[in-house]
Amino acid sequence: MKGEKLKGGNNGDEGGKATQQI
Repeated sequence: MKGEKLKGGNNGDEGGKATQQI
């Protein structure tokens, strides 16, 4: 799952993963 809807939306994978993981 990517962080498109989270703060990691910008990075998608890098930021999204870290944000969605939490």
